[in-house]
Order: sequence, then C-alpha cells, then structure tokens
Amino acid sequence: MENKRLAGSISILVLAGLLFARTNFAETITLKSGRRVQGTVIQKTGEKIKVDTGGGMLRTYDLNDVKSIDGRKAESYRPNVKAQEEKKELPLTQEKGALGRGIDYLDNQMYNEAIAEFTRAIAINPSDADAYYNRGLAYSLKQKYDNALEDMRKAAALGYAVEPEFLERLKRASDREKSDSSPAPK
Repeated sequence: MENKRLAGSISILVLAGLLFARTNFAETITLKSGRRVQGTVIQKTGEKIKVDTGGGMLRTYDLNDVKSIDGRKAESYRPNVKAQEEKKELPLTQEKGALGRGIDYLDNQMYNEAIAEFTRAIAINPSDADAYYNRGLAYSLKQKYDNALEDMRKAAALGYAVEPEFLERLKRASDREKSDSSPAPK
C-alpha cells in the first residue's frame, strides 16, 4: 500500500515537473524549414543562437537557419543581455561551495571543471540530487551518455523530477555509444 502511495506521489511530481518545464519557455524559434522550437534563447552571437529547450537540453542553431524568434526577425532579436552579463560576472568563489562553482562552470561551458565540482559536492553529500542532475547534464553535453544516464537515474531516485523523455533519449544515446565502441565482429 505504501509503495502505491509513493509511486502515486512520484507520478504527481514528475507530471508537475513536465508541466512546469513545458510552460516555462519564453520564446518560439521558427526555423526556415518551418519547424518550430520552444525554448529560451540563452545566448546570441552574430552567427549562432543557443537555446535551452528544457530538460537540460541545449541546442545551438546557425542564425542563417532561423527565420524568426517570437515573430521578430532573428537578426533583430536581442536576448536579455544584462541578465547574461550578470551571469558571466559571477565569481567562482570558495563561498559558493562545490555545487555553486559547478553550476558556474556549467554555465560557462567548462564541462570538465563542472564535473569535478559536482563530484566534490556528491562526495560531501551523497544524497544531493541537484549535484547528480547537474553532473549528468554536464556528462550529456560532453556526449558521455552512459555517465549521464547513471547520474540522471540517481537524481530521479533521490527525488529530482527528471523528465522521462530525457531519460529515454539518454538511454538510446547510451545504447548507441555502447554499440559504436564495441569491436567490429571478425
């Protein structure tokens, strides 16, 4: 009976996480191919835009392939630059702790350093679901899908609302990674 109640609670948390993730986007990116992407533009350069599509998935699109962002021409779209500048100015200080430093490194695409900091955070607190989730995210961005899947499963077991679709994508990528690395049959 208690297992059913726990499973029901977890299902509600996962559903709430999915609903939050799906409604938390700020922009609709329309590609010239006609495909639409929901996400938050987190960086724009003269050539590319980086979009957080939710569930820890970051996508980079060539600006020449983007027709519009929220109905405005991609060239004229300006993300919230002040927020980005403030984020980049965050010092990697000791006071933040390993988790905070890891997040700073992750935000600055310094994935090896981020993984090291999240590993420190896990050594300090093995029940830190945030550290497992963020380390899994860093591993996925480095295309180390086995490690990412393992960390995401641990984060979910500790109560982090990891999207099931994201876990499934990691599982498929991990299976591909295993089959690609196996020696060729003789």
